[in-house]
Amino acid sequence: MRARLNLAEVTKQVASCHCADFLTRPHKVRSVIEFHNVHKTYRVAGKEIPALHPTNLRVDDGQVFGIIGHSGAGKSTLLRLINRLETPSGGQIVVDGEDVTA
Repeated sequence: MRARLNLAEVTKQVASCHCADFLTRPHKVRSVIEFHNVHKTYRVAGKEIPALHPTNLRVDDGQVFGIIGHSGAGKSTLLRLINRLETPSGGQIVVDGEDVTA
């Protein structure tokens, strides 16, 4: 029962998210992902803490690549940005020519 309540709460949060339109509208399978100077910072105790320094990246359809780095290098943040689970602090994310940053 509690899990069902939590799922309902999450569904409401996703529906109100600024990215919900992009996530729910029908769209073709994406083939190119580009990052243009994308970076992410978090505010902790009044200070800006960098999680991902400005990054430029292009992944073409069918391309396979790995993300490696030490703990705290920004690997998880990069994946969360690609999946739109996070909003970048700056820069532009482009998927098949469409800016999905905003």
